[in-house]
Amino acid sequence: MGVLRALGFGKDPHVEWMIEAFGAKPVDNVVNRLYEGAPKLYRWEGDLRGTPVTFYTNAGNKYRGGGGVYLAKAGPQFMGELGEYRCAFYHPPEAPTLTIDDPRWAEVAKKAAGDPNWSESAPEEAFEVGVGMGRFTFVPDCPLDPRPAFPILHDLRAPLDAMSDAVEKVYLYPAGVAIGFRVPSLTREELLSDVDRGAEILRLSASMG
Repeated sequence: MGVLRALGFGKDPHVEWMIEAFGAKPVDNVVNRLYEGAPKLYRWEGDLRGTPVTFYTNAGNKYRGGGGVYLAKAGPQFMGELGEYRCAFYHPPEAPTLTIDDPRWAEVAKKAAGDPNWSESAPEEAFEVGVGMGRFTFVPDCPLDPRPAFPILHDLRAPLDAMSDAVEKVYLYPAGVAIGFRVPSLTREELLSDVDRGAEILRLSASMG
């Protein structure tokens, strides 16, 4: 199997796990909008207790690749550009000094509610290194207005903290969630648990305006 993978053949275990867990099936061949000139990808569709699950694999071998899982209305099939997300959560190289428990952030969030120019008075560090919230860092510098996510950040901390070390980043879309995995370190148990946490984040984010 190792030789097959090196040659671009064979199957990745996490793809098989998603097929087993979510009944995923390849539905079409799509253009990867993330990178200009990138090869096409297979789009897979599955279901998690009524929540649509989507992921992508190599068009040359539909059982290879795909380190991301999209829940509900997230992914290039739902938008003009893949980058249209509300905010992102990732593991920072260094811990931010500003956190969502900091009175400075509370003041920013309060003022931001009615101020479209809120970012002009926010601490620069919020955009340079993000805002700490447990194991993850919240990044407000994103394509879409992140303010609807501000009131639920404290609620999102628990499901994010419960995610495994195989999760690199999480993106919050207007009506969906994307999870990026470190595939080499991913186990079946982690995959299923992390996608469950993603569904919890999706439920919590339903209150966003």
